[in-house]
Amino acid sequence: MNGAIPENIFQSLGSSTYWFLVSKKSSPGFVFLILALIIAIMRAQGFIATQFLSIARTGSWVLFVIAIFSLAIAFISSGLVYRTTAFMLTSDAFKLKRGVFKNEEFAIPYRQIQNVEISRTIGQRILGLARFEIETAGEENEPEDKDEFEGVISAMDAKVAEVLRDELIRRANIQKTVEVKPV
Repeated sequence: MNGAIPENIFQSLGSSTYWFLVSKKSSPGFVFLILALIIAIMRAQGFIATQFLSIARTGSWVLFVIAIFSLAIAFISSGLVYRTTAFMLTSDAFKLKRGVFKNEEFAIPYRQIQNVEISRTIGQRILGLARFEIETAGEENEPEDKDEFEGVISAMDAKVAEVLRDELIRRANIQKTVEVKPV
């Protein structure tokens, strides 16, 4: 993303976010795939006794099918999460919508924004991603899952995050300056 973020249009989190979501959800599929390959290699190399060959063959195929099914679910569910999570800047608030089954939309007025944080794990740096967090005035109870905060986006393209951070800080400072009345 280069430059300003258009107003009143929901924006995606960036294409790298989709692949990050896939990588988070595909671990079980890869485990089943590796197990299927190990059994198949052991069978081919003669490490399995003759009386257990048919069980090993069936087991490796079952694990392979589970792996493919699991990976397909990871790709589909990641796509759904990616398509249903977006943000928008309006004239007076930052809006975030997310949720596949339970659609949520949050609006955070610029005047309530205290701080905007971007953090990046090693994995996120490799993928060009960042965690985006808006701290607001009046945040009280912390949910158990820190990603459940209204102003938290667990992964988005780092360049989009930087442009969004700068824009939110600019807008928050403008609203706070306008609200201060001289005595």
